[in-house]
Amino acid sequence: KSDIDRQEQGFCTKVVLELCETVPCSTNHKRFFDNYFTTIKLQVELKKLVFIP
Repeated sequence: KSDIDRQEQGFCTKVVLELCETVPCSTNHKRFFDNYFTTIKLQVELKKLVFIP
């Protein structure tokens, strides 16, 4: 699960992280989201979860 405290997350961050958690890392699926969902906290968290190279 994410290191960000779930109560500190915004709605959009929660949506992206929960969707990313449903797709196994071992698959070759790509995950995309638009600027509406982008925050610095989300980018940092995705980097920790190895979703961003």
